[in-house]
Amino acid sequence: MKKIYYIPIAILLLLIVTNPSPKEFRSFLLIPQNSTAPFIAGRERNFFIFSIYYGDGTFTANDNRYIGVLGNFFYLNSDTPKDQHPVIDNTKVSDTSKIKHN
Repeated sequence: MKKIYYIPIAILLLLIVTNPSPKEFRSFLLIPQNSTAPFIAGRERNFFIFSIYYGDGTFTANDNRYIGVLGNFFYLNSDTPKDQHPVIDNTKVSDTSKIKHN
């Protein structure tokens, strides 16, 4: 096999391996893993090298869309004004260094 093919194959494998799962998306939205509440959030499409997710972890349907790629999530809805994008704080409860004290 020619060496020129190794780089695209390596990139493709990296994208496939780091495609985030629905469980990681729920964690990104800070939805408890053992929650049985009917949160409206999940995977809309899986393209194996990236996935499209919907929802914001609330009980209501919405049009929030995210792309999951390389283990990260990025907000997709371009028709929403920039100042109205949802802000999701991924600070873990156990990480007290990021808590602001007055």
